[in-house]
Amino acid sequence: MYFKSAVEENRLAEILEDCVMNGENPKQINEIASLARRCLRLKGEEIPTTKEVAMD
Repeated sequence: MYFKSAVEENRLAEILEDCVMNGENPKQINEIASLARRCLRLKGEEIPTTKEVAMD
């Protein structure tokens, strides 16, 4: 839940290590975090399929 709220509130930098956030692609990191948040949904029908995750 802490990860999900950090992603939703744009506080991802607070929970990731500095070496990850100081990378060259912060947009990619945010996209991956959003995908992970989608995978953590509680309702099974809202969770993306493995194929959808691979495409993203």
